[in-house]
Amino acid sequence: MVFLRLLLLSFLLYGCSFQKQDMTEVIHKHYIGQGALDKYSKVLNAGEQKVFNQNIELSKDIAYLLQGNILYIKLFYFHRQSMQNIEQYISNYPQSKGMILDLRNNTGGLLEQAINIVDLFIEKDETLLHISNGKDNDIYYAKKKASYKRPVVVLVNNKSMSASEIVAGILQEKQRAIIIGQITYGKGSIQDIIQKNSQSAKVTTGYYSLPSGTNIENVGIIPNIEIKHNKITKVKNISQDMRRKLNKVKMQNKDVNLIVAQRFLTI
Repeated sequence: MVFLRLLLLSFLLYGCSFQKQDMTEVIHKHYIGQGALDKYSKVLNAGEQKVFNQNIELSKDIAYLLQGNILYIKLFYFHRQSMQNIEQYISNYPQSKGMILDLRNNTGGLLEQAINIVDLFIEKDETLLHISNGKDNDIYYAKKKASYKRPVVVLVNNKSMSASEIVAGILQEKQRAIIIGQITYGKGSIQDIIQKNSQSAKVTTGYYSLPSGTNIENVGIIPNIEIKHNKITKVKNISQDMRRKLNKVKMQNKDVNLIVAQRFLTI
């Protein structure tokens, strides 16, 4: 029982999830080990899900340059090195003309990392996030000048949760990124891990809202370009000319979200 509780705590801290058929994918994409049992307790995670834990070797965040000098970054979850990794990727590809940040199937992670990542794109002193626990309301602001000022597209789907929604929602509201994909999960709550007498439990301690005051609990982030079944189904805050060009993209059996994002940044 103690071992199972440790597995649960480890899972909650990192927000990873899997279905039975996805076990191999989880083993290759996620690391949940000793680092999960450290001082980090305030988390944004995926809620009620199955748990799995071993000392699994981390499959690093993915980053490479696409055709047209577009920097593609895939974050599987928000861990302690996420922001530093993104800074390193930007430094590694100074010739990039734009960025695609892929948060599809990213179920969350550390709140501070989500805020730090957004800080790379938003100018100093801009409001980023409101967090309320029913009594107090904490406001997070951008701490420094934006270090990445080129165009950004964020890819999301219905499994993008919590910290992923914070990043996508803030960048969308600040008109700093175009969001492409599906409506996100809609998790606007914050949990603490409470431990007592070798027992651990997840307790909702507050809710976050975007710069406008919007809480996305059970609502999610609505993409600027919504894609379903390999088709662009809804578009908002995109020019008609851009929409016509995007509709000419050949969908076929490819990663349509990625194709549309790349085309958006290069046309």
